[in-house]
Amino acid sequence: MLGDRVFVGCLPKEDLAYVTNKLGDDFLVTATDFPHGAAFREDRLVQGLESRGDLSQCTIQKILADNPKRLYRF
Repeated sequence: MLGDRVFVGCLPKEDLAYVTNKLGDDFLVTATDFPHGAAFREDRLVQGLESRGDLSQCTIQKILADNPKRLYRF
C-alpha cells in the first residue's frame, strides 16, 4: 500500500478525485501548519475540500487527520 511508506502533499484545487480513484486515499496529506506565502494559504481548507462535491467524507478525514497521524506517528 502506497501510504505505508510514501505520503504526498496535495492542494484542494488538484484533481484529487482522479488520484484517489486510481491510487486510493491512504497517502495524501496537506500542509496547513506552517507559514506560506499568500498564494498558498488555505484559510478555509476544510470548507474547500467539502465544497468540491467529489470527495467522500472518509477521504477528507484521511487527508486532514488520519494520514497525518500515521505520517507523524501520533
